[in-house]
Amino acid sequence: SYVELQKAIDTIGILRPSVMVTHMAPTCVHPHLRLLSGVGVVSSRTMDALEALFQFHQPKLWCMGHYHQNMVCTINGTVFVCINMNEMMPII
Repeated sequence: SYVELQKAIDTIGILRPSVMVTHMAPTCVHPHLRLLSGVGVVSSRTMDALEALFQFHQPKLWCMGHYHQNMVCTINGTVFVCINMNEMMPII
């Protein structure tokens, strides 16, 4: 729900972690991803909440995996890493 997403944003804003691990990415990352289906990214309230969170706090590293591909990009000092299926990445 929107209330739960806002609670998550508020909590992250207080904790200000240096590493985020989420299933999906903020919307600002989508231009950097290969869209394997050829269809554009459809917005969701999760992506919107992650974008709002990123605008509020930029961690050093943000990992996600929803997009089933490997990708690395840097936006506003945050390194975004998309990890493909059945793959691992050391983060420490």
